[in-house]
Amino acid sequence: MALAERTKIPLAAMAIRVLAILAALIPVACVIPFAGPPARLDFGAAHAFRDDEQTAFHFAIGLHTASLGPEVIPRSDLFDVGVGFTVDAERGGTRAKGFYGSAEWFALRRKFFRMGAGLRGEYLFTGPNWGSGAYARVSGEFFATGTGNGAADSQGGDGCGTALLAWRGVPATGIYVESGAQALPDGRQAFVATAGVSLRLPALAGLLIFFPGCH
Repeated sequence: MALAERTKIPLAAMAIRVLAILAALIPVACVIPFAGPPARLDFGAAHAFRDDEQTAFHFAIGLHTASLGPEVIPRSDLFDVGVGFTVDAERGGTRAKGFYGSAEWFALRRKFFRMGAGLRGEYLFTGPNWGSGAYARVSGEFFATGTGNGAADSQGGDGCGTALLAWRGVPATGIYVESGAQALPDGRQAFVATAGVSLRLPALAGLLIFFPGCH
């Protein structure tokens, strides 16, 4: 469903509108709720300095305090703490996967830009075997802090559907570099360097409402 018309609505009025829509339309409409936690996503290239290693695609996604902001979590504009899932994938398959925990200090802070330095640790697993990783991290990102809500009707205003959305937090985009040691579950060990881009997503929640068969 393409979204064309957007209108800002006060939060209380939006809640009333949601309840009224649900009460009147649930019997004849499809209602799809959705939500997302305050998160950080990393995309990058991870190179293990071994003769037989390929450069792998690195992906990580996790819950992060700095993605929600200091109005909800005190001092999260100065420190970021996160936990999540990570995977390194090569052409031949997955090289490593597991869970991570990280802590970062934003040493340089401006109104819409900040640079951080920190540490990230990994718990890796393959079947019953496990491994680990430890890295130093340097990052820089452009960010904004805020909250918002709104509604969007289907393209053309045909009345076939609407979307309601509310968000709060710190959306951001940036770059990062990591380096450290990795011990894989299969026994391989290597120094690993990773570089890429990161995205922060604020906490959000909403509803998609549409009428099946409407034209």
